[in-house]
Amino acid sequence: MEFFKNLDFEIIKSDSFKEDSVREEILAPLLQCLDFSAFGVNKIIRSQNLKHPYIYFGTKKENINIIPDYLLQIEGINKVIIDAKSPKENILSGKNPEQAFSYAIHKEVRAEIYALCNGLEFVIFNVNEIEPVFYSKIEDLESNWDKFYRIMSPLGLTKPHVFGYKPDFGIRLLKTGAKLGDKQYFLGVWLNTIAKLDEDNYSFSCGIPLGEDCIGTFDFNKTLFESFLKQIPDEKREKTKNALSHAPFKEIYMSQEESYEVAFECELSSKIIELEHDIFCPLKINEFIVI
Repeated sequence: MEFFKNLDFEIIKSDSFKEDSVREEILAPLLQCLDFSAFGVNKIIRSQNLKHPYIYFGTKKENINIIPDYLLQIEGINKVIIDAKSPKENILSGKNPEQAFSYAIHKEVRAEIYALCNGLEFVIFNVNEIEPVFYSKIEDLESNWDKFYRIMSPLGLTKPHVFGYKPDFGIRLLKTGAKLGDKQYFLGVWLNTIAKLDEDNYSFSCGIPLGEDCIGTFDFNKTLFESFLKQIPDEKREKTKNALSHAPFKEIYMSQEESYEVAFECELSSKIIELEHDIFCPLKINEFIVI
């Protein structure tokens, strides 16, 4: 990711790199990568004051002396607080995480996740657990990005169960910074399923290796259907045509012996589909390729 390539740790370790630099040069770009902003449903609220800056533990009154740099909301619900500290500050134990915890559990906030970053390290806590749920040096954060994303992204904060499935290829492309309209070429993938969605549209899924095994979903319209059929071996073509001509309008392949390879050019679409237990971003096929 471009953000990590631009980091200069000699500058971060210098005395001139203070809390405000951590906030603006590290946290702000990270939140942008996670799709948070000052606008929309995945919202950043900066420096949110408490009306009553104290909390009671039993009969003991504890003053809350911090105003975290960021409060993250999703559809108006507080999810995460993030506090920036200078590189010289301890963010793993002591007063800094203790104060962040007190702010997170305050009745005006009630965020389940609180995080701290000092420019060199990033640590995430859950208010219901003692040990951190995530820790990484900033220089290692790119290699730990998947776990970080599962905890801190809007998807991870609202639908963590989807990460129990094989990752979606389209979502993975979006996470790596691919842009809508970027062309992708596949010169031989084996289909898992093919389905007729309606009178004008078809879709198939297949396994795609991208760091780990992903499932890709690829859509095409009826103008490409004949080109698709030409990709199918002669002995399997009629069976597929018949399966797509009547309910349930799909064919499932349990092995490579049943399946076949296709080659095509496609692009990322803007369509993200959310189901109860899954989320995926289909790619739009522009052309089937004859090899």
